[in-house]
Amino acid sequence: IGWLAGIVAVVAALGLPAVYFAIGYNSMASALRIEAEACSREMNRIASENPDMWEFETVRIMGVLEQRFEEHAGDSRRVLGSGGNVIAATVEPVPRPALVRSRLIRESGRPVGAIEVSRTFRPLILQTGLFVLLGVLLGIAVYLVLWILPMAALRRALGQLAREKERAQVTLRSIADGVITTDAEGNVEFMNRHAEGMTGWTRKEATGRPVREVFRVLDGRTGRELSEPLAERKADSRAGEQNVLVARDGTRRLIDDSVAAIPGGASVTTGSILVFRDVTVKVREEEELVKWQKLESLGTLAGGIAHDFNNFLAAILGNISLAKQILDPGSKAVARLEAAERASDRASELAGKLLTFSKG
Repeated sequence: IGWLAGIVAVVAALGLPAVYFAIGYNSMASALRIEAEACSREMNRIASENPDMWEFETVRIMGVLEQRFEEHAGDSRRVLGSGGNVIAATVEPVPRPALVRSRLIRESGRPVGAIEVSRTFRPLILQTGLFVLLGVLLGIAVYLVLWILPMAALRRALGQLAREKERAQVTLRSIADGVITTDAEGNVEFMNRHAEGMTGWTRKEATGRPVREVFRVLDGRTGRELSEPLAERKADSRAGEQNVLVARDGTRRLIDDSVAAIPGGASVTTGSILVFRDVTVKVREEEELVKWQKLESLGTLAGGIAHDFNNFLAAILGNISLAKQILDPGSKAVARLEAAERASDRASELAGKLLTFSKG
């Protein structure tokens, strides 16, 4: 606030006399230019009427020089010949510093001399000095106002901002997701504790480094490394899908990640915030659940098959038993039926194993 108040006070102190001097200078320059143009028109008329002898018409020339187009005394006017010699002048040269404006004297478009009108700067400088004093007083008043009045309010605002910043950082450090914030150039500004654990970088080491060095990510679909993770994730419509985070020590984790821009006003972004979560265990649990669901479905299918198979075997064994009763025990057919009965018993054992599998 002190520097700001001092700068504004200096601008106010210097601005008032500077504006007054600029206005006075432009007014003086404009008046002298008009005077010089008016005198040159009169001298052009004299030179056109007597091209060869106009330089000797001293009375007419002095009459032109003594004409006043504004109520101001102290101007110096001179008429110069083609060789630069002074033909006529009103008074002695004005005290320096002085402002001079000149115009050519022409006869049939040909320059034959010049007229100069000059005026001293001293009155303007003295008046500007008075405005310097006024400007200093104004600057002191501005400095006091800017220093005293906003100080308390600004201190309160800065204190509130510091508390909000600390609260935000505490929140970011305590959440279960990894959080990395970057500046507009993509360099790391902040990392919370979980981001440090997952990337292998400490906050102190990562601060100021490009985010692509700290947050190395492989595309979950193609396996290629994302060279610009912020830009590619912002443009990627798959935000929320799993990618692979490669830690500093080479450890790989499946993560869900998303990127959002930090707005800075007027459609300008001041950085980005990157949020990611380790979903390795979650994905593995989901994969195991899918496997068990598949096994459960397979067991249900196996149980159904086993029950149907046992029904078929019961019919086969029943028919074998009836066939053995009506045949001669010593016939070859009985031996064949007994072999079929033994095979059916083994098939029944297999059906029992399927039933056991179906029970988990």
